[in-house]
Amino acid sequence: MELLRKLVGVPVYGVTPCGKTIGFKGDVAWRTMDFLGLDYMEGYGVPDFKVDTFVIPTHLSFDIFYVRNFGEKEGYRRFKKDLLCKLEEDRLATVLVHPEWFVRSVGGHGLMKIPLTLLRKKTMNKAYDRFLCEFKGKIEFKRYIDLYHLIIKKDMRMNR
Repeated sequence: MELLRKLVGVPVYGVTPCGKTIGFKGDVAWRTMDFLGLDYMEGYGVPDFKVDTFVIPTHLSFDIFYVRNFGEKEGYRRFKKDLLCKLEEDRLATVLVHPEWFVRSVGGHGLMKIPLTLLRKKTMNKAYDRFLCEFKGKIEFKRYIDLYHLIIKKDMRMNR
C-alpha cells in the first residue's frame, strides 16, 4: 500500500477496479484489493466471500453502460429509471461517470471532431447536461473516502 501511495503521489484510501485492467468480477480481483488493506472497495457488486475491506455496492455506470449501449435519449431514460429505483430502495446510489465522455476536447461526431479539436472547443454530452440540470440540488458529489466515512458513521449510530 505504501508503494502504491508513493507511485501515484497521493493518499490512496480505496479503489474502484478498472474492468479493462483487472476484470469486473472474480476472486483474484477482490482478494487482491482486500489484501492491499484499503479502507473501501467500490464497484461491481459484492464478493460472494468474506473480505475485511468495506465494500460500497455496485454503482450505475452512466456513460459506459447506459449512454454507450442505448444512445443519449434512451440511455438517459433507462439510467434515470434505475437511479430512481436505487434511491427508493437504498436511499443512496453511486453513479460512475468518465469526464472524457461528457466534456470532450474532441466534441461532436464525424467530421465535426476535426474543427472542434483544432479550435480547442469543448462540447458537453446532452445526457450528462440533462442529468445535472434535472437533479440539480438533489445530488451531492462526494469523494468515495467521504462516502465511506458517512456510511461507517451511519452504521455505527444504527448499531448503538
